[in-house]
Amino acid sequence: MELIIATLYLAGLVFFANEQVRVGAHAATVRQMLYLALTVLAAFVLLTLPETGDVLLAACLLALIVANIALVRSEAARYALKRWLGRTGYHPHSAVHTVALVLATSQLAVQLLSFASAGGIAGYAESAAAQTPSANALLLMMGLYVLVALGGVGFMMRRTPAETLRRLSLAMPTVRELGTGVAFGVLCYVGVFAANLVWQALVPPELYAEQTRAAEQIFLSFRADLALGVLMAVCAGVGEEILYRGALQPIFGVWATSVYFTLMHTQYTLTPAALLILAVTLGYGWLRVRYGTLAAIVAHSVYNVIPFLLVGVFDL
Repeated sequence: MELIIATLYLAGLVFFANEQVRVGAHAATVRQMLYLALTVLAAFVLLTLPETGDVLLAACLLALIVANIALVRSEAARYALKRWLGRTGYHPHSAVHTVALVLATSQLAVQLLSFASAGGIAGYAESAAAQTPSANALLLMMGLYVLVALGGVGFMMRRTPAETLRRLSLAMPTVRELGTGVAFGVLCYVGVFAANLVWQALVPPELYAEQTRAAEQIFLSFRADLALGVLMAVCAGVGEEILYRGALQPIFGVWATSVYFTLMHTQYTLTPAALLILAVTLGYGWLRVRYGTLAAIVAHSVYNVIPFLLVGVFDL
């Protein structure tokens, strides 16, 4: 029931924000709904604090919530953010962009707090080992990412289907674009593999094992069912690229979107792998700008699928 209420509430936020952009109304409604959402998030942080014992993290998350409230209330704060983001599509007066910012940072806050509550990398690894998502769950998650992206850009509210596809930079790819996506995905995997070898050589074996424990466990949880692993890899490539590169990147820019994407992958938190993922996702951002979102989807999916193909073909 709580999930249904939260979903309906967020859908209402997105609807009223799009209406405000379309006809210049409902701005007060959007602000009040954002205040309520931020208040609930602040309460969640305070209630979860005893479980984590991490006062610094809780203080940072509460500071983030306060900053979001300032962005909702203060035009000066939104213009300051615009200057910091530089030449991006962010508009200080856009209710849609404000809602996107608040929801994105709130999701990150919940993700980081959940990571801390689980006990960090070790707890995250145990959680991944305990449960493997079903095919239906993976498809549902991909669908939710796509629906959030469609709602955010105003599909059937302020944009027609054709306008929505153009806004998300989704078009029938050319052979060159597909080839570039495949080549880029392979190149990224080889580069990350080589960097991992260097990383492994520079740190003690027990430290490397600890830092890669969560990511390794996620992979192992799918290794027993390679078809499910490939489905997970493709679903992540499609859903994440349409949301992050298709919907968010034109607003917040390549760098800010890439950093956010990296932080959302908490299995790499506080490890050198985060820098590798940041480099890879910056490449996806460049592909979106140069060739379109479908090229980024192909590259991301290929990068994700390669380790499962290596297991299936060479039993590595």
